Amino acid sequence: MIRFFKNLLFVGLVEKIYDFKVYFRYRYKRKYKYDKIVKFYKPYKLNYDKNIIIVIYCGIGDFLYGIPAFNEIKKKLQTNNKKFIIYVGNADNNFNNSNLIHIAEQTNIFDEAHSFHAPNPIYWKCLDLSDIQYDENATDIYHFVYDTCGYGNKTRIERIFKQFSLKYSKQDLQNSITTNDNADDKSQTFIGKKHEKPVFLHLDTRSGEYIYPYALKLIYYLLKDGFEVILFTKIDDIIKQQQQQKKDYLRIKHKNTIIRKKLKEIKENQIIYNKIIKHKLFINVQAKNINQTLKMLKDIDPYVIAVNSIFWPLTNITNTKTLALHYINSNDGYHFFHNKMQFITANKYSYKKIKKINKNKCLWVNGDNYDKDENGYINYHPEYIVFLFKKLVADNEPK
Repeated sequence: MIRFFKNLLFVGLVEKIYDFKVYFRYRYKRKYKYDKIVKFYKPYKLNYDKNIIIVIYCGIGDFLYGIPAFNEIKKKLQTNNKKFIIYVGNADNNFNNSNLIHIAEQTNIFDEAHSFHAPNPIYWKCLDLSDIQYDENATDIYHFVYDTCGYGNKTRIERIFKQFSLKYSKQDLQNSITTNDNADDKSQTFIGKKHEKPVFLHLDTRSGEYIYPYALKLIYYLLKDGFEVILFTKIDDIIKQQQQQKKDYLRIKHKNTIIRKKLKEIKENQIIYNKIIKHKLFINVQAKNINQTLKMLKDIDPYVIAVNSIFWPLTNITNTKTLALHYINSNDGYHFFHNKMQFITANKYSYKKIKKINKNKCLWVNGDNYDKDENGYINYHPEYIVFLFKKLVADNEPK
């Protein structure tokens, strides 16, 4: 208990030091002439008589939920013939995705899109904004704060509207994002194909810190059951991960039973991999942008199996039937829940949260159906995932 309060005091002290450092740097540094950094203690009151600069430091899904509000800001600025400028952090970590700069450009909302050097902050108020160019025609800088989470797209979008003091009129997120009709020929051919029992698989995180370790077995089992597997995770990364594990195990001179078992599994996975890449129902897709992925989801109308990833908010947008694998043993993840999602978790807190919203759409998994790795990540057994997925398909088929 004493340690807890010591840690709490230390964190509070660090935040105060960072606040002072940030204020001092931005208030008095010549390169940075804005009078203040607007903070999220109260909703922002935007001044549409000047250009508006917004700072983004978040994940792709969080950004997508903000698009309806950004559209409203853009409309008001166009009326006054003013610019909407966005700055995106260039760091890739658990808090930010540098690819947002390209996605921001694809939306056609922003007049200018720039990236800025963003070392890992402890929290959003500590962002170093000294890279942001001074604009004498602009108002204050506004942070897009993504930690105002709700349970689904309606709540999250509404809260973001309130963040910018905008009137919320229940816009549908699906209609707020344009799809890329000028996709390349290969993509158009893929979208135009007839797909039998298609399932989109996304089994890794944007940071690359997690790849579902039983991905190859899961793909193989789905193919055996006649599903067309369209993989959005780089299969080469899965193989590289397996090969690295093999090297690590081979370095250990005294190979115990567990290591011998692991080496046997890796050998079996290599055999499975060779079968998968030759299978006529297996397609490995690398979508080039969010618009293209959205178009595939809308036009093909597949089922989706995905870990905590960009596909959770994307399937929210397209109202796609999804088996969501909550792999983090923490109390988050439930924020992205939507009614077409079957939420699988081994975390009782998240389970209770979803159960309050829709008790039929959340399943708490007991320890017999998953294992944990050294990082505490939850790896659901592939046989169990297939069982749940087939149940999801059966529940959604026409009676």
